[in-house]
Amino acid sequence: MDTSKFTKSKWLKASDLPLGKLTPVTVKAEYDYTFELTGETKGCLEFHETSQIMTLNPTQGRTMTALFGDNSKLWVGQRINLQAVPSNFQGKPTILISEAQAQLPTFNGVAVGSAATPPTAQPVSDTQFWAKETA
Repeated sequence: MDTSKFTKSKWLKASDLPLGKLTPVTVKAEYDYTFELTGETKGCLEFHETSQIMTLNPTQGRTMTALFGDNSKLWVGQRINLQAVPSNFQGKPTILISEAQAQLPTFNGVAVGSAATPPTAQPVSDTQFWAKETA
């Protein structure tokens, strides 16, 4: 039996993510949530990849706005990376958000469009080939 389903919090915390590794997720929903005990309202994100809900702190909210704009309804469907990193705030790790880039296509193991990509191959005649070899 997987007991984590009984002990896992409804709320996503940095400790739920592998420290320092990028975790790509897709935003499923966004909304405001008011906590009963404190009366505090926070923005929340749900993801297709996990049942846990992420509350946004001001830094995370600014990051999402910088990446995808002020209209948070347009955040739905966006791919982002979550990364747990050490923090000085209360000694607990925090979650950084970054834009998840689509994987670049590869050619012989090298990403096409990267700086390491060689120029496009051009047809060369036998004469040109042998002239280059003997030069």
